[in-house]
Amino acid sequence: MESRRLLPILAVLFLVVPIASAGIIITIPFSEFNAGLTEHPTGYTSDTWTVSLVNTLNFSGPGSVAKLFIANSTGAEFYAINVNLAPELDNPQRYSMDFFIASTVDPGPDNWTHIGMIHNCVPGKAYYIRLDANASTFSVTDGNKVLLTNPVANPFPAKNIRTIGAEGTAVDGYVKVSVDKWAYTPVETVNAWLPIVLAFAMLGMALGLLRKMSK
Repeated sequence: MESRRLLPILAVLFLVVPIASAGIIITIPFSEFNAGLTEHPTGYTSDTWTVSLVNTLNFSGPGSVAKLFIANSTGAEFYAINVNLAPELDNPQRYSMDFFIASTVDPGPDNWTHIGMIHNCVPGKAYYIRLDANASTFSVTDGNKVLLTNPVANPFPAKNIRTIGAEGTAVDGYVKVSVDKWAYTPVETVNAWLPIVLAFAMLGMALGLLRKMSK
């Protein structure tokens, strides 16, 4: 009986957890990854964010690399996270995401730090690239679990999505990104609220016991 009374409380707790929403949506056609530099200002000013990425590119060959940057500004001087999308060599139906972060403003080729790589990504599936300024942490999730995490010394807003292309990278498809507030995965949601849920459960049990003892 006490557990049933806890259900409305648990429902309220889960409703206040941040979840992903549409945000600022940008669809980047394959042709941009075959050309030079293209910039897409987002107007997003918070340095805590989630960038949802859906890749449907049909790459030209095993050596193709589509370069995407999440940057704090347009122009030459910027902090950024670089995401390199490329087909998996042993399974062309899947792709990999390789992540780098600029270690200085106006980064040259030697000023990028490798964060990590995620293999066997599914075309058409959303992946969530997140930067949490409060915890100074970068992470990538598939919407359920965290796939990659790394500390970030200089959090920055996702003000610009830029691409740098080379001829013959892709033959069709697109990359869709959306920029929005930072969001929990379901597993993180459970872990965050589990101590509170247990506290309410123990309180309910204690109240039930006191009721029985008072009769």
